[in-house]
Amino acid sequence: MKETIVKVADWAAERGDGVLVTLGLGSCVAIMLHDPQTRTGAMAHVLLPSTSLARDLTNRAKFPETAVPLLIERLKALGADPRRLVAKLAGARHHPDGRAQRAGLAQRAPRRVHPRDT
Repeated sequence: MKETIVKVADWAAERGDGVLVTLGLGSCVAIMLHDPQTRTGAMAHVLLPSTSLARDLTNRAKFPETAVPLLIERLKALGADPRRLVAKLAGARHHPDGRAQRAGLAQRAPRRVHPRDT
C-alpha cells in the first residue's frame, strides 16, 4: 500500500489502495474528496481561507476556492465522476496563542468550502 504525505499548501490524488496522510493541521483545513466506485481520492492541505489574503496565487492547493477545482480535475483524470464525490473536512483549530483567531483563519476556513462552490 502506497502512503503519500500531503504537506502544508500541497495536494495529492491516488487511485486504488493508496493512502493520503497529512499532519499538523492546526488552523489549516484538509479537504478530502473520494469517489467510492472508482476508488479514487484526493486531499489538499489548505493554508489560507481565501485568495484575497495572499500576494502569490500560483499555488492552487493553498486556498479552498482553487484547491477544490484542482482536486476535482485530478480525480476526473483518474476516472472519478464528480457527481459521486464524497467530501470531508478536517482541521481549523484555534491556536492557543490566538494567532489564528486574530487573523480570522480558523473561523473563515470551513465556511469557504461548500458543495455549491464546486
